[in-house]
Amino acid sequence: MKLCCQLEPDDYVRAQYLNLRPRSIMQWFALTAALVAFASSAASICFGPKPPLIAYAIVATFIAILLLFLVWPPSRIRKTFRQQKLLQEPYECVIDENGLSSNSARGSLQLAWKDFHKYRVGKDLILVYQSDAIFHMFAKRWFAGSEYEEFLAILKKELGAPK
Repeated sequence: MKLCCQLEPDDYVRAQYLNLRPRSIMQWFALTAALVAFASSAASICFGPKPPLIAYAIVATFIAILLLFLVWPPSRIRKTFRQQKLLQEPYECVIDENGLSSNSARGSLQLAWKDFHKYRVGKDLILVYQSDAIFHMFAKRWFAGSEYEEFLAILKKELGAPK
């Protein structure tokens, strides 16, 4: 299949969040514990006669974490996207049973499926990883008809289940 690809800033933001999504049960447990701690601290502040200082510290920490993960990153990611001109240029990608190849005005790239070790599927895009630090983004809107399902079938055949 042949795709005409053009990344947008929001694709890049969604890819970064998909890349950082909690993967293990321990990460989900830590997130749940933090939410429970926040809820209990907020309840003691709202309903307790004199909440302890630690309750305020927990709430302040939780608010800081929210700002650091939900407010600051999208603006920083969009800035990075604007700085990287290669991400903004259109390119063509061919996907087949041998791997994928990409062509743009700046050059070409050919990768065999053995060069990849995992992939992740999000609501609007797929990330295919060469390593834990390097991934290739595929927006769902680039696929026509049943090509999206064909791509997922190829990935499952070559790389197993998404991780």
